[in-house]
Amino acid sequence: MEFTVLAGLGGIGFVLVGLIVNAIYLRSGLPLPTSGQGLDAATDSYDGIAGALKRPSVVVPVTWLCLTFFAAGLLSVLWRGDADQGAWALMGFAAVVLQNATFTCIEALRFGMATAARHGRGSMAGLWGDEQRAVRVQPGVPGHGAARLHGRGG
Repeated sequence: MEFTVLAGLGGIGFVLVGLIVNAIYLRSGLPLPTSGQGLDAATDSYDGIAGALKRPSVVVPVTWLCLTFFAAGLLSVLWRGDADQGAWALMGFAAVVLQNATFTCIEALRFGMATAARHGRGSMAGLWGDEQRAVRVQPGVPGHGAARLHGRGG
């Protein structure tokens, strides 16, 4: 089998496995950061889905592998062109590698939030980004130091 065929299958595999994993995440009740849920609701959600979060997360690295194969196949085809085309192909491959690193961090944060939710609301506040408890940096505000709690005292 040619490498470009394997790369094409990797692209199809990335899309299919990604759709399936995200459907499982949504059906299991994974709260999205843009959902507008408060800290208490998010903590309850993550505490409830901690076990269900593990199953699809085992398959997630397969999507990254498929995407990397697809990007490598594109690189091998585009590398044969002129210098500009090769440079853009390298940029695209580097972007895929960085995207994989980013999603590794996202998966780690999901596991971190599920673990923190078992320990209570205080452990979850920093990970969920609750506006009422977030620490905001206030440079140049006299008498407040470098940081203060948002919404608390002046």
